[in-house]
Amino acid sequence: MSAQIRYWQTFSTLKRDAIYINRYHGRVERIDRLLNMFSAMASSGSVAGWIIWKDLGLVWGAVIALSQALNAVKPYLPFRRRLAALAALGPDLEALALVAEADWFKVSDGQLTEQEIHSLMMALKTKAQRGRSRAPPCQRIGGYWS
Repeated sequence: MSAQIRYWQTFSTLKRDAIYINRYHGRVERIDRLLNMFSAMASSGSVAGWIIWKDLGLVWGAVIALSQALNAVKPYLPFRRRLAALAALGPDLEALALVAEADWFKVSDGQLTEQEIHSLMMALKTKAQRGRSRAPPCQRIGGYWS
């Protein structure tokens, strides 16, 4: 396999990973925001609802209990750690993908030797690995952590 094809594969994998991490970050952020909103609304709104609709006290009591249970287990849910890891990793991968894209012109145009292409590719892989290792560890983000 030529160095040009290997560089393309490295570049496309890096770009795919950057897109995946950014989308996954958005998803985890949305889930965390929804949990926070539910907790806030349930805590304050349920007490008001309980006062207004006393005949539904059991329902409002269940909502308050669910909200309190969520607040109790929330520190043990992985969303905060994932957000920190994704926030650290996403911009690093995106920046590397931009560097790879800028160098791709020279690679595809045949301006570089096989050795120069290999050096560029290895530099990208090394920087990507360094970025992944700098991100706070958590369980399973896009196959980077186990």
